[in-house]
Amino acid sequence: MATNGTPPTRSSLFSGILKGTALYSVAIVGQRIGSVVLLPINTRFLTTTDFGILDLLEKVGSLVSVLLGLNISAALGYFYFEKKSQEERSVVVSSLIAGVLLVGCVAAGVGIGLASPISRTVFHNIAVRPYVMLLFAGLPIAFALEAEFGWLRVVDRPVMYTTTSFLRLGVSVALTVVLLTVFRLRVLGVLISTLVAGIVATTFLTWYCFREVRFGFSLPIFTRMSRFAVPLSLGTIGMFVIHFGDSFILPQYRGFAELGIYSLAYKIGMLITMLSSAFYTYWSAQVFEVAQRDDSETVIARIFTYFVLAVCFCSVALVLICRPALRVMVAAPFQPAAAVAPVIVLAYFLRALSSFFQSFFLVHARPAYDAICSWIAAAICLVGYFTLIPRFGMWGAAWATVLAFLCISLMSAAWTHRLRPFRLEGHRLAKIGLVSFFLLAVHYAMTAPSLIVDIARSALLVAAFPGLLWILRFPEVVEIDKLRSIIGRWRAVALERSGLT
Repeated sequence: MATNGTPPTRSSLFSGILKGTALYSVAIVGQRIGSVVLLPINTRFLTTTDFGILDLLEKVGSLVSVLLGLNISAALGYFYFEKKSQEERSVVVSSLIAGVLLVGCVAAGVGIGLASPISRTVFHNIAVRPYVMLLFAGLPIAFALEAEFGWLRVVDRPVMYTTTSFLRLGVSVALTVVLLTVFRLRVLGVLISTLVAGIVATTFLTWYCFREVRFGFSLPIFTRMSRFAVPLSLGTIGMFVIHFGDSFILPQYRGFAELGIYSLAYKIGMLITMLSSAFYTYWSAQVFEVAQRDDSETVIARIFTYFVLAVCFCSVALVLICRPALRVMVAAPFQPAAAVAPVIVLAYFLRALSSFFQSFFLVHARPAYDAICSWIAAAICLVGYFTLIPRFGMWGAAWATVLAFLCISLMSAAWTHRLRPFRLEGHRLAKIGLVSFFLLAVHYAMTAPSLIVDIARSALLVAAFPGLLWILRFPEVVEIDKLRSIIGRWRAVALERSGLT
């Protein structure tokens, strides 16, 4: 971002954040679009129980990955840039890929051998044993692919990262459609398509990687990377409890049918993470430089305002369109998810805010603060799960998640302020909050007599968001002038291309 030691202007800084976020969002959005495309197929050829089993299988796979230190891939950047020569860096990359592949093979063997007790303990149904075995069989592929994706990020190959993501997505979507609609394989069909898509993507990326990386394996390097990843994994385990603990507890009290509905609501609510994750991928790398600016206090406050504006708009829009969208896209048994999804949206809105503040923990060399936040919130979340789920089912699970992320947001903001006193643009943030609250209040105060009316009203309320901010004079003069300048340039380019100038 800086050139010749000179920090970029505010305008170029904000433009860089926008471009970086957009670049990283492509692969994330693609995955979400794939889920949306498959939603009508999955909800019509899978039962709510199938949906719940698949959701829990996904959580089991995630838990195994966390416990075995799949976060080791996050250590690649540190050890890669520690080396100066390309030959040494090749050893680091190949040691990581070979090491995680070996760990994955061992984990697969152990998991397949324990498939029966896992089926009885977690699913209370020995009939899911083949699904568990297939899940563990895919671990080596998943581990290797994650390591190779990490390599692409380190060497700054976003185009190849996105290409491989879409390759995997395309194979998965196509194969899922065929196996569900033609062969009616249900849960087995989804698992097979995921495994085959992973094999195709890993094969392609391995070929691409080892065209320039010399293969080799260094046990000392892999051991050091594994140790480096341990603190990172501790925080991830705490977040796993918050993200997925409800999926293990809810079926014990309400069954897999309600878990299926809740998992759909959760997937909808987590759509907001497409924006926050893309922003954080860029921001977490650039925050170190921004924090060193002479005007960092003002710049960080303005970045936070823009971030809140974007996340609020997307959150409100998601809540407004959720109900009519599900009325069109999913079968009737899944439509109750529309009522629960807004609570999940609220939870991940709070999560987005906390991620902004938590990035400063690393700036000030306090990574332990991140783990502490996660584990305190995880403890609160578990208490909420066991207290609220038996009585309120999926509603209790959703509100327990909100409490956990609210806890993280408050702690991260307070600790960040202690490390680095900051100020916020309170009056502008208040205007964003007022508009959001007003639109949601109107939405819930009005009934929806028909689908057409529901769609039209939701679209109108979404469109009203920027209009109301304009009425409240949210944009500053400099921002209006900048917007007019951008629109003017776009108009000039359009006229030039059309031959009118």
